Formats: sequence, structure tokens, C-alpha cells
Amino acid sequence: MGKDIHMYIVSKDGTIKYEDIFDGRDYEWFANLTGHCVDDSYRHFPYRVGIPENTPSEIKKLYDDDSDGSYFDFCYVNVGDFYDWYEEARPDIRAGWLTTYEKWLYERKHILPEQLPHELDPECNPVDYHFTEVEFPYEPSRWLVEFFDNQVDIGIDDYVVYYFDW
Repeated sequence: MGKDIHMYIVSKDGTIKYEDIFDGRDYEWFANLTGHCVDDSYRHFPYRVGIPENTPSEIKKLYDDDSDGSYFDFCYVNVGDFYDWYEEARPDIRAGWLTTYEKWLYERKHILPEQLPHELDPECNPVDYHFTEVEFPYEPSRWLVEFFDNQVDIGIDDYVVYYFDW
């Protein structure tokens, strides 16, 4: 059974500016956005449970009357707070151990590592490993910041309202 995310940009006066802006599934991101912190970068993610004041009626109706349990984990985050958190946490940048070859692939050919262990295996040759910072360009919060940046009508007082369904 899958979970789909429904994500809206809502103005502080309750107008939907953009709806269903995220198309796809990302279980790790979903967990992080709802406070389950799969990634340590999300430990202080500034979300709030529920819906903001002045939520548009079509979202409020789902929130208030979900008799069959199809919709869950209604949350929201202020756009300005999201920006501030993102610049501090930078979830798109991670660090870990890479072999000399993996480091070369990343630095010279821009091939992202499949794994980025935080500790070395006791069986490995430590001379062949380098603790390296890696930038993940497809991290979903980075995508969301880039979405904000590409829209002229999204302000720091707007909200990202999101919830999930089965």
C-alpha cells in the first residue's frame, strides 16, 4: 500500500496559490516532514500538526470529515521558517566515507555514491577511505526551495500545507 502526498502553497489569507505541487512518493521525506526524523537534518524541522488558520475550504473539509481514514498526517510549515531551517540544516548535503574510487567518481564524473557510511567497517583498508561531503541535488527539500525560488508570488508569510492518503 502506498502513500501519496498532497502539497499546497496557501497564502496567509487562505487562498490556494499552488496545489498538488509534489508528484511522486518518497517515504523517507514523508517521515521527515511529519516529525519521524529518518534523516538527522530534519531533527528541528519547523512543521506544525494540523492546518493553519484560514485554510481553504476544500482542505478544511478533508481535515474535518475524514470518516474513512483515507487522509492523514495533516501538517503545515511557514515558507519563511522553511527557508530558515533549510539554510541551517542543508539536508541536501551529507558526509561519510568513500573509497578513493568512489570519491573520484563523485568529484570528477558527478556520480553520486550509492551508500555513504558514517563509520568504517573494521575489515576495510582505512588508507583507501576518505571522509567526504556530498551534495545530493535531488533531495526533495532542495527541490521545494527551488520551487519557491522559481515562483514570483510565493512569500515568506505563505504556508506549505500537506497531508497524505492511501
